[in-house]
Amino acid sequence: MHALFAPLFDGHELADLAVLALPVVAMPLLSLRLRRVFARTDAANFPRLRIYARSMLAQWLLVLCIAVLWLTRGRPIAALGLDVPLTPAGKGGLMVAAAATILLLAWVMRSLARLDGGKRAKLLAKIEASKVAPRSRSEAAMFVPVSLTAGISEELLYRGFLFWFLVPAIGLAAAVVASAGIFGLGHLYQGWRGALSTAAVGLVLGTLYALSGSLWWIMALHALIDLQYCIVGWKIAAWRAA
Repeated sequence: MHALFAPLFDGHELADLAVLALPVVAMPLLSLRLRRVFARTDAANFPRLRIYARSMLAQWLLVLCIAVLWLTRGRPIAALGLDVPLTPAGKGGLMVAAAATILLLAWVMRSLARLDGGKRAKLLAKIEASKVAPRSRSEAAMFVPVSLTAGISEELLYRGFLFWFLVPAIGLAAAVVASAGIFGLGHLYQGWRGALSTAAVGLVLGTLYALSGSLWWIMALHALIDLQYCIVGWKIAAWRAA
């Protein structure tokens, strides 16, 4: 087991259990509620900008809660995977994230440029079905900080905090699987298929975190996955304006 996952103390405080309840109980319930909002609101009238703003506010409050908990207890931030200075694994991970950013964004741009009318229509239908994906220039611009926020806050909670909490109790491999499942449940607003896809992504990210022990580059990869929707939204806006 990686040294950073060693238990810091035998028991957990009430505040730790309260934070644990957020991804395990509160977020799945909120996600299901959002799913019902999706069902009764058509795509044209869906308040995407308001949803984006509320999502960012909630996620930064979550980051603040974890930060206050750590600072007031004097816990090392390395226990959350925030290695300072970066370990060799963390530095290597950031290089991988940088390369992945260049390759993925180039691939997305090239793929969008090569779409014909029929494939464009299929993409537009997929975006319409998601409802939350940006489809105008203002929404695409707003989705940039949304993506960065999600990369930071969700990784801090679902990988950093959950691994810190779960590994001493159930072991590293089980924590990777459990955190991925909880991550998927937090995205039930996408439907069960979307939740399963998100859990699969969480399984990959959790495995990479377990192997490296550094969360910074996992945050970058997470943000990168979401940022591709900004490019798609901007392109859709251009198509509609043409």
